Amino acid sequence: MSPGAFFSAWISKSAVLKIRFSKWLLLVCFCLAGKPDSFASTNILSTFLSFTNVLSGIYPSSGVLEMETGSLLGVTSSGGIYGDGTIFKINRDGEYSVLFSFGDDQLDSVTNISGSEPLGGLTKGWDRAVYGTTQNQGEFGNGTIFRITETGEFSVMHSFGEDTSDADVDGDTNEDGKLCDSTLVAGPDGSLYGTAHSGGHRGAGTLFKLSTNGLFSVLHTFSETTLDLKSYTFKNAEGAQPSPGLCLGNDGNFYGTTFDGGTNGNGTVFKITPSGSFVTIYHFSRDILNPSSLDQLNKDGVHPCGPLAKGVDGNFYGSAGSGGMLGMGTVFKITPSGSFTTIHSFTGNSDGRYPTAGLFTASDGSVYGTTPNGLPYATSCLFKIRLSGEFSVVTTLPDSERDIAGANFSQAGNGNIYFASGSEDLMAEGKIFAILPSTPASVVQQPREIRSKRNSSAKFEVKALGNGNVTYQWYFENGELPGQTNVLLELNNVSYQDSGSYHVIITDAGGFVKSDPAHLALFEGSIHSSGPLALSELLIADTIGSDYLIEMTDKLGSAQWVSLSTVKLQSKPASFLDSANTNSTRFYRVTRLENSLNQYSPGYLPLGSPPH
Repeated sequence: MSPGAFFSAWISKSAVLKIRFSKWLLLVCFCLAGKPDSFASTNILSTFLSFTNVLSGIYPSSGVLEMETGSLLGVTSSGGIYGDGTIFKINRDGEYSVLFSFGDDQLDSVTNISGSEPLGGLTKGWDRAVYGTTQNQGEFGNGTIFRITETGEFSVMHSFGEDTSDADVDGDTNEDGKLCDSTLVAGPDGSLYGTAHSGGHRGAGTLFKLSTNGLFSVLHTFSETTLDLKSYTFKNAEGAQPSPGLCLGNDGNFYGTTFDGGTNGNGTVFKITPSGSFVTIYHFSRDILNPSSLDQLNKDGVHPCGPLAKGVDGNFYGSAGSGGMLGMGTVFKITPSGSFTTIHSFTGNSDGRYPTAGLFTASDGSVYGTTPNGLPYATSCLFKIRLSGEFSVVTTLPDSERDIAGANFSQAGNGNIYFASGSEDLMAEGKIFAILPSTPASVVQQPREIRSKRNSSAKFEVKALGNGNVTYQWYFENGELPGQTNVLLELNNVSYQDSGSYHVIITDAGGFVKSDPAHLALFEGSIHSSGPLALSELLIADTIGSDYLIEMTDKLGSAQWVSLSTVKLQSKPASFLDSANTNSTRFYRVTRLENSLNQYSPGYLPLGSPPH
């Protein structure tokens, strides 16, 4: 580490600029510490923060990071007191405060030691402090790595080294890298790992490691590229200009992509161990130039430009900014061993084109990403890759949302997913969007069992909570009941053929859920005589194939039930004949035996008095 590369500048709480969010920001649609409100429940995507004043920060770089206290922290790439960006905080009660304004020159009137333009997201370290990076300024003008606590204590952990001159290298060189827009990743050893897009000894970028006590080391310096005049691409053996951020694999190693370099000059996917052992696992293929559109066409994509996302399957998902079958970019999957699959080639229609940001794996296992907007781009959209590998567009974004900083998605404990956009409209200079959890409706009250008699009525009812438009469809014995699409299913003049199992399927924006089955059972009994040869007949109608336990008692208050027989329902109705050599009145109880569990029909069956 070069002299002076580690520098701490502590900022006291009295120096923290605090601004109520109601004055500077428009906060809509979401509760910060709880479930979305009724407005949000009808929208899968909604504005979370709108940045409207330069002093509070403008153009957010990422989503927001949730702290143990429930507060949310984030960064803006511009604005603040000095115009070089901010770190902000939102308390659980909704109070917005600027924890730190970059560009602070109070300690040095010449050099901005703190750095400027934080373009990466924030990361929690093992010490519970928050870490991030800046792209410019710092002690040598090449950016910084910083640390900040939730109370606003700020320190510069590392300033990227000063430029050096190397006549043999075409580009800026230094010792440790520059133009760092990386979101840091906490490794299994507690250190923080990241990428610098350029700089290093050969000018092609670096991979680095920072311990929480400030010890910085370069793990890998990318080799210089050479220009291939035939393809006009910059090639080397391992890739160059790493994308912002690494992804920690299940094997404890880190994976990432490079924008340039590789054997075909279109970028690479690499693996690096915490100790610095580096290997390239995939080279993006050669491309063919489309003479009419000047798009680069190939099978897998050209120039991956965002960090990878680890899927729940242990594989990695990423996007390439161009290339693919139509030259408009791709979404891909790659295994830790380098087996590559193209999931989607963008078309420039409703799916957008030229994805320029990384992907993010949400807690539901889906992988999210975005495409930008504005000339010369097409529709901006939010897309999702399901666990099955299916690609789908979740929603399109307004025309004003141009610069989508989707490389820095984040997710809070309530399931909300956040990402930033450099909006260009009259109301805001940047926004943070929130994606509602895409979960199916939930049943809060299941339909209940019904015991009835012939020619009476029966009503099944369900209660559910869901997002957006909630629909219902009732089924009888797995067959759809036409027209029965309400929360209430009402049957009139029921017969033995209506007895059996009913359920309902509830569908909303997040999918569908099936209710528990509820049975309509018809029971009837009669008394033929009250003498020594009393005969009692029970008629049972429910689901064919079910087994029923018949029990009796002669005194309801005693709860002493005696087993008489087990009856299998082979047809509707089944008959049970009780020949009791007694003068006493008998009461009967019918129990359906299903899946080795006793499911009692409610109540009891007194002879000669059918239940309702």
